[in-house]
Amino acid sequence: YWMLDVAQELQARVIQTYIPGIPPKSLIMVGEASTYRAILTDPLTKKPEKIYRYFSRIYGGTTTMFTLNGAKWHAKRKTVAPAFSPRRIKRMKQVALDKTEAWIKLMAERTTEDEPSFDFDVTEEMVGIVLSA
Repeated sequence: YWMLDVAQELQARVIQTYIPGIPPKSLIMVGEASTYRAILTDPLTKKPEKIYRYFSRIYGGTTTMFTLNGAKWHAKRKTVAPAFSPRRIKRMKQVALDKTEAWIKLMAERTTEDEPSFDFDVTEEMVGIVLSA
């Protein structure tokens, strides 16, 4: 929420900040879809291995769309782009709403007067919603 507060105060969706350290590191946060798209689709944009190493480790060192650059990245992106067409996203909107409403109802049923709140793993719950769709 901090970024949203700063963006609103500065009336900007692209923010540069510094992370303390020796030397301090610059961090640029992009919260504007059109700018983010322009950065990702610019052929001169390169994904620094240092930042994307995490994705590489997840997939056992195998290169994926998240770790590739240039023409290889573009070819991978082109194969998945149809899955994110406006028509398909619109069709999934109702499914996502229905699954989320069902989850909210389930969470409400778990609460009682004696136990009005409880702990749960947000990641586990969200992955469960996505995988049930």
